[in-house]
Amino acid sequence: MGKSSGNAPLIGAAAGGVLAQGAGIGAIGCSPEDKSFYCQSSRFVMVAKNILFMVLLAVLAYYLFKNRKKFMGK
Repeated sequence: MGKSSGNAPLIGAAAGGVLAQGAGIGAIGCSPEDKSFYCQSSRFVMVAKNILFMVLLAVLAYYLFKNRKKFMGK
């Protein structure tokens, strides 16, 4: 058995859960002119989710780059 980092499974689970959701679909059936609360809040959540998705992709890339020796077997 190899040594494992204590926080690697936690990072993997958190990143995998959010990344699995992807960018997602929001405001289904809302036209761009629709100013209802539902459509406005759906658009806001979709934008926030997209930003979080991009941040987590960057964090995952940084984590993999920082620990590349561990993943490359060196």
